[in-house]
Amino acid sequence: MDIAPDDSLGAGVLLLTIAGSYLLVAGLSVPLLLKKIPPNRFYGFRSKRTQGDERVWYRVNQLGGAFLALISLGTLVSALAVALAAWPEVGAAAVTLTGLVTASALVMVVGGVWILVRA
Repeated sequence: MDIAPDDSLGAGVLLLTIAGSYLLVAGLSVPLLLKKIPPNRFYGFRSKRTQGDERVWYRVNQLGGAFLALISLGTLVSALAVALAAWPEVGAAAVTLTGLVTASALVMVVGGVWILVRA
């Protein structure tokens, strides 16, 4: 998709799509933060230790949910700033990809460390 500088409708749709994606990810972190998701095989930080101990499951997923929400909202702000400032297509896509990779990596690392240290 090639967005010309004067194509404000295309740029607006792109910005709304990016914003909606980040808000969706941040929203998915809320049940984890509030400890509303019981141990399962599909949603949350899953490992042998989290699956084997409900207390560990809730602690790890609460921490992971907090990091996921903060990183999602922080990256949303930076993506929108870059997109609005200069490059609606290239800048926003690059920041979006970077943010998603960073968020996923941090949640995995922090969750793993939490399991090893606290459990």
